[in-house]
Amino acid sequence: MSRLADTDFANFALLETQIKLAKMRAHTRINVPHSLRPIRETFGEVVGAATSLFGHLERQSWNNIAELISAKSRKSIPSEEPTNLDVGKAIFDLFNNLQIEAVQYEFPVYSTKSVLTRHFWAPYLFRIDNKPFVAFFDPRKSGELSDLGRNFIYNVMHHAIREQDPALWDVDLAVIQCPADVTGLRRGKIRFFGNSEVIELDEIERLAVETLNMWQQVLEERKIMDIGQDRKRGRGLF
Repeated sequence: MSRLADTDFANFALLETQIKLAKMRAHTRINVPHSLRPIRETFGEVVGAATSLFGHLERQSWNNIAELISAKSRKSIPSEEPTNLDVGKAIFDLFNNLQIEAVQYEFPVYSTKSVLTRHFWAPYLFRIDNKPFVAFFDPRKSGELSDLGRNFIYNVMHHAIREQDPALWDVDLAVIQCPADVTGLRRGKIRFFGNSEVIELDEIERLAVETLNMWQQVLEERKIMDIGQDRKRGRGLF
């Protein structure tokens, strides 16, 4: 594990320095065998995204989309297909129930700064009740974005999208999630920026650099610990 996942990065970024370091040192991610590549590759179909070339297209049925997801899932990894189907169905139902529209949108690369090179948003413009919005997709069943993590994501989108492109100044900002409920069933939900605090770009950059550097420090500490344990094993101390 070397690169922090976007969700973990966001959850750490706004923490106070010492708390951040302590949580990073304790941070572990369960290594699951499956990938969410199938849902990422079919996300446009799941949300019924249109293209500027063909305009609005009739939404596909869930059965057709499920077949696409299943075809992209590795049969050698038993958990991959059901996991991706669960995520896909949660998002599909969310978009159908709320009548959310989507269109593919190519956001320009706005900055080479440390945090803005991470695209914390899906390559689509969405619309609900005639109001356009941009969204970050957080597919985790557990360990999803915290309140602070969502605030960080909102701020990055605000600076990288609203402030950089006047045409997008009025778009709403959102996070789309599909955590499991008490029964274990995934349910899609959407959270908007609302009254979240707007943090100055310089401060967002400072916190991002601190997070990146601190994570590198933690990785170096773990490497030294691993070397020490290997040496002890070699001397028969374990």
